Amino acid sequence: MNRKTSSILLCILLLALASSQVAAQDAMTATSSQRIHPVLIRNPQNRLLTIQIQSPAAETRLQSLTFSLSGSENIESLQLLLEGQEEPPLGAAQPAADRITFRGTQPLKQGANTLWLSCTLKTTASLLEKVDATCTSLVTSAGEVTVSDTTPGVQKRIGVALRRHMDDN
Repeated sequence: MNRKTSSILLCILLLALASSQVAAQDAMTATSSQRIHPVLIRNPQNRLLTIQIQSPAAETRLQSLTFSLSGSENIESLQLLLEGQEEPPLGAAQPAADRITFRGTQPLKQGANTLWLSCTLKTTASLLEKVDATCTSLVTSAGEVTVSDTTPGVQKRIGVALRRHMDDN
């Protein structure tokens, strides 16, 4: 191989490497995680799952999130919450089911966006049961995003909030 050919090949390799790095920076990513703590009867909000979405562009919109649940017979309702926002991003609370989808259009800011799947338990929930949630689908205006689970196999025990603020008043 002569010097001119090897220089051309080197330039092609460098361009391919640079373009793959730019494409990787522009890719939207999403991870889900669960903390290890119980969900409590009498608590209006119990965090089941946290979803972190890294958006490369500010004009991207969240369109739907689908979750698979186990122990849904103990859950009264589910709600999706967005960090730093008062109103639920994709509608009001929904009744529990084995599979649930939240739909709407929520603008995502550029960078990290954190959402929580929150549940309210039934007052008759069994303390011997556990609940679990997994994000099975995340769709944005840029397309479907694969959600990687950083804490697979975590299930939440059910407990009772024995005492709450203002119980004595």
